[in-house]
Amino acid sequence: RAPIAFMNRIVKGYGLAISNGERWRQLRRFTLTTLRDFGMGRKRMEQWIQEESRYLLKSFEETKSKPVDPLFFMSRAVSNVICSLVFGQRFDYEDKNFLQLLQIISNLMRFASSPWGQ
Repeated sequence: RAPIAFMNRIVKGYGLAISNGERWRQLRRFTLTTLRDFGMGRKRMEQWIQEESRYLLKSFEETKSKPVDPLFFMSRAVSNVICSLVFGQRFDYEDKNFLQLLQIISNLMRFASSPWGQ
């Protein structure tokens, strides 16, 4: 992978997504072990995904067949599965703090993939 200068300045090569070589292998091993300890690959993770799927379907149903951006719906659902894993709780799709966090992450990713972030 080509290095991402912006991200390297922030995480100094320690991020799983941007590291390489032996550091990447160590981080990957640690991450997989930690995620398994939190329930990844077990019944609990499957339950979180199924629960979030129900919220996602309900959210789609509330649009009453109007055109919507599925990316916004999916990002909230995937983020909530991650929040369930990391924080032990999900957030309502209209929670102000949750939406603000998603916006910050979106802006960061947009900047990191721009010429200025390289």
